[in-house]
Amino acid sequence: ITLDPADDPQLIFESLNSTGLALTEGDKIRNYILMGLTPQKQELYYDGFWTKIEQCTGNDVSDFVRDYLSIKQLETPTIRTYVETKKIPPDNLLDDMLLYARIYRKLLQGKSGLDCPALDDCMYRLKRLKIKVAEPFFMEIFRLHQEGEHLSVEDLTRIFQIIESYLFRRNICEVPTNALSKLFLNLNREVIRYDNTTDDYVNKLSYVLLSKKEHSRLPDDAEFS
Repeated sequence: ITLDPADDPQLIFESLNSTGLALTEGDKIRNYILMGLTPQKQELYYDGFWTKIEQCTGNDVSDFVRDYLSIKQLETPTIRTYVETKKIPPDNLLDDMLLYARIYRKLLQGKSGLDCPALDDCMYRLKRLKIKVAEPFFMEIFRLHQEGEHLSVEDLTRIFQIIESYLFRRNICEVPTNALSKLFLNLNREVIRYDNTTDDYVNKLSYVLLSKKEHSRLPDDAEFS
């Protein structure tokens, strides 16, 4: 279809496809990222990045992108809003998405790939409990570890165990969950803001969670009993 300069290719794409099998958000995102590129670049980026992202996310790109945007914006805007606001080139965007998709795969599989049984056991339990709300936070924690930001494997293990305890105690005590999405979106930033470093991350995380009140609280031993 030949379009005039004023036409919106994404809108036309979605309108044409609305008459057939419903598109997933992942389909729309893929098209939006690739549609303005030359056929050669489309093929290059599709094979080099997008298929790998699909493999890492178990072909559930929609859920992954929601977590990815939550990390990047501390909210869940559309991919179009994020890309156009930040003016991110497609290759940079796809490269960054693939980095996070590989971390996302660890959470999907419940395996850290770090040869640490205690961490893998905790990840497996969280996977079995189907707790999705903490995924953006866990993805950031893995990224910090990969980038050498003073987070050891032992630190990762303690962080996962602390969050597991926090979520499990709240579940048993039937604390309302409506505050958790915002809490986990801001948790990494809240931990780092004390001294603008990741030093002593585990103790700072414990302090942050113990200081929470009302619907964000960590139930103490008496309440849990």
